Formats: sequence, C-alpha cells, structure tokens
Amino acid sequence: MQQEEEKNYFDLIEEEYLNKIELKTAALSACSCKIGGILSGVTEEGIEHLENYGNYLGIVYQINEDILVCISNRSKMESTVGNDLQQDILTLPLIHSLNQKIDMEVSDITLGPRAVTEIVQDLNYCILNDSSLEYAYSMMEHFALLAKEELDYFSESTIINKLNYIIDSFLNNLEFNS
Repeated sequence: MQQEEEKNYFDLIEEEYLNKIELKTAALSACSCKIGGILSGVTEEGIEHLENYGNYLGIVYQINEDILVCISNRSKMESTVGNDLQQDILTLPLIHSLNQKIDMEVSDITLGPRAVTEIVQDLNYCILNDSSLEYAYSMMEHFALLAKEELDYFSESTIINKLNYIIDSFLNNLEFNS
C-alpha cells in the first residue's frame, strides 16, 4: 500500500505543476488573448477559443522554459536539482525523472520500500535524463496541438497564421529534439 502511494506521489505533483502553470503563466496568456479578441470584435464563441488558445500557449511556454533551463544547466545539473528541490521548484522534466526512479525502486524488492522524502533527498535519484526531457517535449507538443485546435474555429488569416507560428516557434527553438 505504501509503495503504491509513493509510486503515485509524483503523478500528483505533475498535476499540481500543471495547475500552478494554469494559475500563473497560462492565465496571463489567456487573459491577453481574450482581451485581444474583445478589442478585435470577435464573437463570444471566438473569444472563448482565443482564451483557450492563450491558456495552452502559456502551458507550452512554461514547459519550453523548463526544458531550456534543464538543457542549459545540464553540466551542473546535480547541484541545480538539489537547489531546486530545496526551494520547492519542480519542473516537468524533474518530476518525470523522479517518477521513473521511484517506479524503479518500488519495483526493486531487494531495496525494499523507502519513503519518498528519502528518495528525493538522495540526489543520485534526481539526475535528469533524456527520457525525461523527451517526456516534457511530448507534453509540450500535446498542449501545442490543443492550442492549434482552438484556432481551427477561425478562418485562415494572417493573424491566425501568426498565432500558429508562435506555437511552432516554441516547438522548434529547442536545442533538444526528440
């Protein structure tokens, strides 16, 4: 029972991470898009699509930032991860990496169960790997697709093409490619 709770712990943290993004970065982006729609005279339904687009854009932006920070800090990742954990800063790649390590440990009978806090405190369990960066990138692609689907409501135009370009630029500006 304790092992199952530990295994799901970081799934909950990922959900909290996404909720935090939605309340901060995504909310600001959604508000900006909504105001743009209102000022442009878009219908109420169109405004809702723009607001949803802005929400997804904010999530894409934040995941992109997390990935770029991880890539740029890779050479000093162990100390950066330790500092991030002490300050309660969890990025999507780090959450995924921690989840993988907990899954491995919980399934390894010889190690026996360990408390999640012990695992997190052991920096050997917190080193990011390519699969965690790939996972974060796939999540970014998922939210980018949702953003683009919101724009499908509108007829093709220069403005809609530019909004799609913004999403594409986040997907294409990474040094890391899955």
